Amino acid sequence: MLRRQIVIVLGYGCHVNNVYQAYLQRVVNYISENPVKCVVLCGGFSQLSTAPNRSEAQTMESFLKPIIPWRIEIRRDDDSLTTYENIDNASDLIADFNGREYSVTIFCGAIWALKVKILAERIFPDYEIQIETYDISSRGEANRQLLSTILEVAGLYLPFLTYLHRRGREKRAKRI
Repeated sequence: MLRRQIVIVLGYGCHVNNVYQAYLQRVVNYISENPVKCVVLCGGFSQLSTAPNRSEAQTMESFLKPIIPWRIEIRRDDDSLTTYENIDNASDLIADFNGREYSVTIFCGAIWALKVKILAERIFPDYEIQIETYDISSRGEANRQLLSTILEVAGLYLPFLTYLHRRGREKRAKRI
């Protein structure tokens, strides 16, 4: 039986440039070719200096809503600032979907795929998980992301690390 799908899209900022637009267009293409029931857009207020009243999820919704079919439900998480929070908050937003009937496809930047896969398998144990990627990273980001992956995966076992990571992201959001 072909399972219907829930698509989770991780946000990467509050300003849509050409690379971000191509990433979101990949989401649109996927949705048009697959039996998607619900799209969950994840990303909080990560750029308080340059986009003080706009979340990453709102940014993506503004781009996607006019394009994707009306029959597909859109849910939004405006609070998350870390990858862990994106996936954990999305799990709350899809709690009414049965993992035996639905699979989860998560869109993320290619450099974050390992972290997303590890976190998703832990947070969504009842769902078949698929990761779809797009290269949206900049040069020199690989080393930072390796550290972030270690920190967020360790946070599954040591929750205070998740708290510390969130605090760091809140400080960063005020600067950008």
